Amino acid sequence: MSDSDSDLIDEIEEAWDIGCSAVIPQKSRIRYENTYNIFKQWCSERNVGVTEKVLLAYFVKRSDKLKSPGSLWAEYSMLKSTIFLYESINISTFSTLIAYLKRKNVGHRPKKAQVFTKNDMVKFLNEAPDEIFLIHKVAMILGVAGACRREELYNMKVADIEDHGALLVVKIPNSKTNIQRTFTVTSQVDDKVSYLEIYRKYIKLRPT
Repeated sequence: MSDSDSDLIDEIEEAWDIGCSAVIPQKSRIRYENTYNIFKQWCSERNVGVTEKVLLAYFVKRSDKLKSPGSLWAEYSMLKSTIFLYESINISTFSTLIAYLKRKNVGHRPKKAQVFTKNDMVKFLNEAPDEIFLIHKVAMILGVAGACRREELYNMKVADIEDHGALLVVKIPNSKTNIQRTFTVTSQVDDKVSYLEIYRKYIKLRPT
């Protein structure tokens, strides 16, 4: 094999890796891989390959463990990507399997999480003791003001927040879309609570 042929192979392998990263979300890669490996282990134990009948049987068994139809659909989505990537099989054409998953969804009402109302939020910020809940108050203020995802709050650093006196400027460098976004936090909401006072109290308590 010549050097030029080797370079071409390396180029193809590099392009393949880039393509794979586009098919499977980088942040969820481990979860996708685990889901695929569990399915392949199940197939190996039964000495079967990837067919519509096999996948239907697999999801019928999985439905006993994954009670929520949403969980079944999430697992289907992960398997659709990984099976297509590793075995070049497009399971989105498996009409019987999809019909089964849709049927499992009929009549299902997902549980809705309880949420704070605006009045609940103001009451919590004003009345909850800072000795216990100060960090939770700051997280609530930033989360609501910036419509932040939990991962964005978890990864946020003090350096990402600039205090400009009348407002805070918050930068989120690693958002879900991989595009930096910025939002501001103003001093008060309906003159009922001072966001900035709560934030500054927290900052003063942090180590240098």
